[in-house]
Parts: sequence; C-alpha cells; structure tokens
Amino acid sequence: MEILLTLTYVALCYAIFKLFRIPVNQWTLATAALGGIFGLSLLFITMAYNHPFSTNARVYFTVTPILAGVRGLVIEVPVEDRTNQHLEAGEVSAEGTVSSAAETINSGEFNPGRTPPCAE
Repeated sequence: MEILLTLTYVALCYAIFKLFRIPVNQWTLATAALGGIFGLSLLFITMAYNHPFSTNARVYFTVTPILAGVRGLVIEVPVEDRTNQHLEAGEVSAEGTVSSAAETINSGEFNPGRTPPCAE
C-alpha cells in the first residue's frame, strides 16, 4: 500500500511538472521531495494509527459438539470415511463401551443433577 501511494505521488509530481512546465532545478525538486516526504509520512503514520487491532482476537466458527454423558472407550467410528458429509437423523456416529457407565452408576458416584466428568 505504501509503495502504491508513493508511486502515485511520484506520478502526480511528474504530471504536474510536465503539465505546468515547471522548471526542473534543485529548488523545485527539493520542494516536491520534501513535500512528498512530509505528506506521505503523515499519511502513513495516520494509516498505522487508525489500523484496527485487538489484543484478544477470537475466531468464530460453527461446530456441533458431540459429548457423551458418560465416560468410556470408543470401540468403532463407522462414519470416519465420510468426511464433511451430513449424517441422517438416528444414524450412529460412534459406538463405545458402556461398562464404565454402569460402573459409575453402581459405585454410587452417579448424580443426575451434576455435569458429567467428560463434559467439564
């Protein structure tokens, strides 16, 4: 962006010098150069100052979390070869062991009102 603005200023100066037949000597070139340095520097500083930024950027995207209510091992994932395809309602996406769920319920640690440990 800075190079494009600088080249535009140089082209504008060249056109003005040719159009108005301004004599090219050390004073006119120095005036054009210092004016350009001052003007473009002010423009670049203003552009950098007003550039939007954030110290804590966030990335938002749509996901569908699939969390089981119990702990266990995943035995099979029958849909792993269907990348980026929709599942129909009721279609099984993963199968897991239920023995750990039964052990949790039988041990007395199960509390229906509490968030399951795997979802925390």
